[in-house]
Amino acid sequence: MNELILVDGHVHFHDCFDLGLFLEYTRNNFLRKAQDLGYAKEIAKVICFTESEGVDYFNKLKNYAVSNTKIKNWKFSLTENSNSIKINSDDNDTIIVFAGRQIVTSEKLEVLAIGLEEKINDGLPVNEVIEKVNDLNKIPVLPWGAGKWTGVRGKIIEKIILSAHNGDVFLGDNGNRPVFWSEPGLIELGRSKQIFNLPGSDPLPVKSGMKNAGKSGFILDGKLNLIKPFDDFLSKVKILNKQPKTFISLESPLMFLKNQIFMQIYKRKKKDN
Repeated sequence: MNELILVDGHVHFHDCFDLGLFLEYTRNNFLRKAQDLGYAKEIAKVICFTESEGVDYFNKLKNYAVSNTKIKNWKFSLTENSNSIKINSDDNDTIIVFAGRQIVTSEKLEVLAIGLEEKINDGLPVNEVIEKVNDLNKIPVLPWGAGKWTGVRGKIIEKIILSAHNGDVFLGDNGNRPVFWSEPGLIELGRSKQIFNLPGSDPLPVKSGMKNAGKSGFILDGKLNLIKPFDDFLSKVKILNKQPKTFISLESPLMFLKNQIFMQIYKRKKKDN
């Protein structure tokens, strides 16, 4: 049986999270998925940080590695890729964390830049952001968001899908979609054009959100090079010629409603501050 790489392609770490618990939940979520698939725990587990403007937890993890700081039963180490951190537990389990940014475009869409450490300012046109991410040899992903893939913005996403080539850009479903909503039609359109779906959990800024990383994502075949993990990951993603298997843990109707109300209040408070 081939080895597997389980990847959560859309991860935020928020101030209200406890890092040690976050890592435990992440590991356990991946292990449960591996168990569902009939695999032992020796799989590669990868989370892709997608940090908003002004947020930089990835560098905090780097500093933990440099200073040899241990958080609960987790220790941090650098890799030969500056945008990749290896985190090992006392019982020799490993989580790889990739740096990444979430850029808000002038159209009020979002672009995830997996692997990106450099800053790309919010407010640029979506096509310019995608081009910049590709120029930096990172992975641009257009993530689903409630209301963001409909109307005028939906037409923009559709136009990008129809004009892009395989590997230029990816789409990203996420775990905040409610169970009563079927998969967005634009993801099916993307598959038909070889613009593939790389989903993630997209944890929200509430304490319970730290339980979600590793619940949603995608699966790559093969072994991950832990010395240069991002280089290896990038090469695997860029040569995809079919949709990788995905796994999504969707929200209940009540939780989806609560989350939408919370996020509107959260964004208003953030704007006022």
